[in-house]
Amino acid sequence: MTVTKGSLPAGLLRETYIQIDLDCIAHNMDLIRQMCGPSTRIGAVVKADAYGHGALGIADTLLQNGADLLCVAVLSEAVELKQQDLRYPVLIMGLTMPQLFPYLLQYDIIQTVDTLAQAEALDALAARIGKKARIHIKVDTGFHRLGFAPSEQAIEEIASICRMDHLLVEGIFTHLALLDDASNEQQSSLFIQVRDALQGLGIHIPCWHIADSIASVDYPAYRMDMIRAGAIIYGLKGFHKGRLDIRQALTFKTRISHITQVRAGEGVGYDFTWRADRDTRIATLPFGYADGYPRSPPRKAGADRGHHLHGPMHDRSKPGAGSPAGGRGGHLRRRRGRYLEHPGDRPAHRHQQKRYRLPSHPPPAQGLCPGRAGDRGARRRRPLAALHTGDVDGERSRLSGPIGFSGTRIR
Repeated sequence: MTVTKGSLPAGLLRETYIQIDLDCIAHNMDLIRQMCGPSTRIGAVVKADAYGHGALGIADTLLQNGADLLCVAVLSEAVELKQQDLRYPVLIMGLTMPQLFPYLLQYDIIQTVDTLAQAEALDALAARIGKKARIHIKVDTGFHRLGFAPSEQAIEEIASICRMDHLLVEGIFTHLALLDDASNEQQSSLFIQVRDALQGLGIHIPCWHIADSIASVDYPAYRMDMIRAGAIIYGLKGFHKGRLDIRQALTFKTRISHITQVRAGEGVGYDFTWRADRDTRIATLPFGYADGYPRSPPRKAGADRGHHLHGPMHDRSKPGAGSPAGGRGGHLRRRRGRYLEHPGDRPAHRHQQKRYRLPSHPPPAQGLCPGRAGDRGARRRRPLAALHTGDVDGERSRLSGPIGFSGTRIR
């Protein structure tokens, strides 16, 4: 048998993987579009590999179902998307080092700018190449991460940027801290003051945006010209006041690898942090913190047929099967914090699918820090296969780059 470098025979593929339902992504985008209406654009946030959902695998579904822009954090994420399809409209919400500005022009990427010096450097490069660089300007209204601090000098500098011959200023934005209604209103008011001041100088920027997922649902007045939809695309409900019947798109799947009989009083795992209070069965699952699963989860978690007993080992976790013996392996599917057991003679998949092993990192963008283009918290852990399913536009199984869970904060 011949195996090409970097590939594995089908029989060696792991039983642990995550499944992304493209139908759920499409459903959520439809709801977001209905919520915003036709006059508000949607920037679909796909940073950190689309919060672990596989940016390359869901990009087409997002754009075909109402997204106007794909928003990422860093240049390498933008280049990966552009290498898949140069037509993707991509905004980098973070900053890019000036020595990497040529990639912005090469791939027609929209760059966030928050200093006059950055704008001058990008304008000068665009002039030499004979192109126009597309940018959004960031204003810091209180979040204190990036952006021009509102002041008379900042207004003058933003106006100067807007008058540069080789920059196309397509948007301007800020970010809410979402502490409470009063602080939200204070930040929004500062942002509006910036808009009024620029308009007084004859500067008109077409796209103003302030709302992330939570703000776009809970505070309709903040939707403005565009929202930046992140968590709500994937079915994650962080909002509190509004209502949006989104569906979770990600399912974590694995197969029981071993079932052990444990007698009353016997311990399980390191330090015997859990002891059986009765004779029971313990199921071992072939995943652990090396796969991005939290190393110190709650000692017990609700389950249909058992409880999670203790923190995972490097590549194994043990939930209690909780019922009398019968050592046949089966599938466990975790979704919304629950384990659902599927006996081994029944498929655990919603659709008939194929699973593929993916490399630990996607190929680096040409000329961009070899070996780091795909580094989003996936380093030093075994990759999980990403399976994208659904019937969106007739496509069923679509695969993308590595999927990561650790180091990602969902907002």
